[in-house]
Amino acid sequence: MQYVSHIALPGFAFQQYNPKMELTGCVTVSALFDIGRDGACHPAAVQPAIRLADEMIGPETGAPETPPQELRHQADFLPCKPATDVTVLARAVSPSGAPEAAWLCGLRGAGLEALLRVHGPRQWQQAPDGRMRPGPAQPVTDLALSWRHAWGGAEIDAGGQPTGEVDAQNPLGAGYARAGAEAALTGRPAPQIEAAQTPITDAAQTGLVPAGLAPVAPVSAWRAGFAGRYDAAWQQTRHPFLPQDFDIRFYHCAPPALRTASWLRGDETFELLNLHPAARHLRLRLPGRAFGAVASYRSGASLRQPLALDGVHFDLLGATPQLRLTWRTSFLWLSGIRQIDLGDLRFDSLHAPLPEPAYAG
Repeated sequence: MQYVSHIALPGFAFQQYNPKMELTGCVTVSALFDIGRDGACHPAAVQPAIRLADEMIGPETGAPETPPQELRHQADFLPCKPATDVTVLARAVSPSGAPEAAWLCGLRGAGLEALLRVHGPRQWQQAPDGRMRPGPAQPVTDLALSWRHAWGGAEIDAGGQPTGEVDAQNPLGAGYARAGAEAALTGRPAPQIEAAQTPITDAAQTGLVPAGLAPVAPVSAWRAGFAGRYDAAWQQTRHPFLPQDFDIRFYHCAPPALRTASWLRGDETFELLNLHPAARHLRLRLPGRAFGAVASYRSGASLRQPLALDGVHFDLLGATPQLRLTWRTSFLWLSGIRQIDLGDLRFDSLHAPLPEPAYAG
């Protein structure tokens, strides 16, 4: 299969079997944009290469007590997503620029809203009522929006030792106590990131959900729960294909609150609050780029499809705020795909619903 691009942005095509064990030809485009102070998005002068694997950060010792690595950038080598992910790599910055004990940050746009309250370093301490509560926070000017600072992590017992259990949603978190062992948290770091509407007030608090904006690693239950069962039945009946209960929602890398109900058009407006020192209140509109692909088959037939915008990823860690967008589609292999051509698509055509990609079945 030959891939011919008629755009000046990174993209590639590859073969992949879908969950129905049908061979497909998949197309991915990934583009990096600089965000100006006025919120305008312009293609970055240097476009990064397509990522063929997830980019992970964190310790790699492999020791039992070492938490998993954190996902920094998801691979581009993915066949599809059923909706659009929105993620943010950033450090929360204090509104005043001076050290503060706590403040709000987050984003809203495209029908989504994620507002966080971040704190400086703080520890669990026993309150007069006997409960374990987060103590006063040390003032800071910024905080990495890492899942390591959120609720979750490793469970400890009454002796302060790891039990071997971790929070399924966020194995990377600050750590928590087994029920009844909350006193063992005394002096240990308390979570520094929480949902603005759900403050963490008690180590025995129930129903807490890890809060954050960063990409989610595959080990999280938010993703792993869709991976399917790779058991003896799969080994005997479907290997090396995906298990029958595999769900393409596994490919989402955004936390659940930042996954849209359907693909975005690509011209939505977003607001980001206290996430970059040079733009503490940043308002921007997505650049409105759209692409289409034509698959030419060996039989002489051809099929044209628009690509779905399935990733809106803000990278606010550098001096210039940046935005990375990803688009994808796929075609059934049928008689064999000789060539896939990729080109610009008139943005107005996205008013029409996009067809379901072949990969999704």
